Amino acid sequence: MLSRRNLIASGLPATALGAVGYGLWPKLGAFDVELARQRELPSPDPKMVELVRMATLAANGHNTQPWKFQLTDGRVSILPDFTRRTAVVDPDDHHLYISLGCAAENLTIAAKANGWRANTTIENSVDTRIAIGLATSQERLTDLYQAIPLRQSTRSEYDSTPVSNIDLELVVECNGAQMDDPAFVAELRDWIRFTPDQALAGNDGLFSACSGNPVAPSWLAERLFCSIL
Repeated sequence: MLSRRNLIASGLPATALGAVGYGLWPKLGAFDVELARQRELPSPDPKMVELVRMATLAANGHNTQPWKFQLTDGRVSILPDFTRRTAVVDPDDHHLYISLGCAAENLTIAAKANGWRANTTIENSVDTRIAIGLATSQERLTDLYQAIPLRQSTRSEYDSTPVSNIDLELVVECNGAQMDDPAFVAELRDWIRFTPDQALAGNDGLFSACSGNPVAPSWLAERLFCSIL
């Protein structure tokens, strides 16, 4: 069956196309309805969408959210989103791929908590597509699932063990080397969200308040950021 696009591509003049359309109008009514139905995107299973939401709460560098998700019947695929690379701090995409693994782990935990069995496989070694097949299961894993939305970066002490002076010196030295690199600083600034509105608009990046810095209008905060460095 030819669509309107096929008819135009076949070289029929516009007048002939109009005559054909007019003559077949009663039949094309049903055709248009069916065509519209086929073009509709399938409504994702709300349960699977919830699994993806939990996956996006996984740890990832600079909170860039460097992933894409494809949903099919009983299957979720996680793919890298290279438009969200951090080429300076992560030139070989090592952190990016670790982020995909973290997302896959979150999704697996969420699946088990919702009564599904998750089978994870690496499908493509080139772009590292992680496929997670889902099947009904009686197994439940609720403790880790409940911890997912509570996970966060923290700068507080984990225990009372002091950090050695050698380790502290290395941290300071490495931090200084990064901050002396204009490319690193520029990339970091691109991913900082200086206001709540900025943080909520993209749902990504590093909200400045989370690192103990004051919230300020972006035009002012960016100047302060550059002057401090």
